[in-house]
Amino acid sequence: MPTRYKGGMLNLVRRWFFRKKRMQFPYYWRKAIEAAAVLLQAYPCQKMTRLRLLKLLYLADRQSLAETCRPITGDKVVAMDHGPVLSKTYECIRGRGRHRASWAKHFRAEGDRDIVLTEDPGVHALCRYEVRILKDIARQWKGQNDSALWKWVHGGNLPEYNKHEPSKGGKEDIPLEDIIEAVKRGGLLDKIRHDAQRQRTAEALLGGR
Repeated sequence: MPTRYKGGMLNLVRRWFFRKKRMQFPYYWRKAIEAAAVLLQAYPCQKMTRLRLLKLLYLADRQSLAETCRPITGDKVVAMDHGPVLSKTYECIRGRGRHRASWAKHFRAEGDRDIVLTEDPGVHALCRYEVRILKDIARQWKGQNDSALWKWVHGGNLPEYNKHEPSKGGKEDIPLEDIIEAVKRGGLLDKIRHDAQRQRTAEALLGGR
């Protein structure tokens, strides 16, 4: 009995320690939906592959972090075969997760690859600055195909992805700290950590997550 108790307490302490160490903004799911719609509206038939959509959403989050020290969606990032992926948004696309019903009101899958905007959610959660970033990202990649985007992602342009690139078929978390370092904001790490914790606390109290 004492051994089991000690082991249990040790595991609790470990979980608490790593939870305290982990830095993550809350997932702004309404912003994620609106951001995806802004990107899709920039393309013919308001349709694109989910590979492209997920990459462009990540690049928008990354640019916002570089310029304002805050992401747009706050989604957790994982490294997968085709590049960095916003994990909770990816779950919504696959019809899973807590916010899948809200996602399905505005988007549908077409075949195995494409995402189509079916109902415009409007722009209520996003600010003008965030909309501008999203439109700029969409414009930047509009004339290039998915292959070019894939090559750019895997061409050493995202150090945080290179550091955590998984083995084939695998998946690995990309810590927010590594993204912050990659966008040259490491000197503000403590400030960003404090801001992320404050945002998470506020979202939890408001029941927004």
